[in-house]
Amino acid sequence: MLVVAFGFEPLLVGRFSGQLGGSTVSESVWRRRHYAVCIVVPWLNVGMVAIIGLLANRSLASIGLTLNHLMPNATLLTATFIIAGAVVVLLMTAAIHVAGPKVIEQMRHKMPRFIQTLPHTTRERAIFLLVALTAGISEEILFRGFGIAYIRWLWPSADRISIIVIIGIVFGLAHYGQGRPTMAFAGIAGGAFGWVTLATGTLVPAIVVHSLLDIRASLFPAELTERLRSKKSKEVETTLRLNTSKPGAEHGGRTSTPPGTSIAGVVRHVRMPARTFSRPIRRTATNLK
Repeated sequence: MLVVAFGFEPLLVGRFSGQLGGSTVSESVWRRRHYAVCIVVPWLNVGMVAIIGLLANRSLASIGLTLNHLMPNATLLTATFIIAGAVVVLLMTAAIHVAGPKVIEQMRHKMPRFIQTLPHTTRERAIFLLVALTAGISEEILFRGFGIAYIRWLWPSADRISIIVIIGIVFGLAHYGQGRPTMAFAGIAGGAFGWVTLATGTLVPAIVVHSLLDIRASLFPAELTERLRSKKSKEVETTLRLNTSKPGAEHGGRTSTPPGTSIAGVVRHVRMPARTFSRPIRRTATNLK
């Protein structure tokens, strides 16, 4: 089920959000559609888990959605994990704020797909908060909740280390579309979330820290986010503006440039070979003779 839920999610995001590199939509429209899909699809996956739980007659406690069936010392461990996670998130955010141009350039080249999803306006930041909370809650229910329960059902003798490793690997692979650095980080974070879930018996600490990690991306300053935008995205946006311009407005508002024509195409059209003009001239001269 996890393969179906998260294997097809990138395809749905690409299908309904539009392809940014394909010049089908502007960058801002692409982000808004991407956010909408990232909010709707995970909750559909959670609904699938709920249906399975109802059919199997399982309670919410079976996937860690409880505070009444905690492991020994779970309260102290939960508080410690949340505080430590919040400190790590603050340090990571501060590092981005004070990072020099060299670090920013490295991020731009190593994580271009992740950079394209970052919010640029106040409205986008507000929507991104919903995306972050959705990811923090739904992914923990699916991976650490349903995932751990499913592994235990398939492999009753699995030890804690094996479960943590499996959950971490699967969670990392689920982020393959965001680039290798993000995938590696997700794998490590997924293992940590799996450990704290098994150690406490609840999803609460994992949900809180996971949500904070995702909210962190919305805390980047606007000017820094602008600098992080990839050169390719800027070129695509420039082409879109040129394609949607209306140089033929005086002819009923119809553009004289065919849809999808790029700058290079216009240049190739204008720079016609000299022989194109020389042939009619030679024919005319022959007829005069």
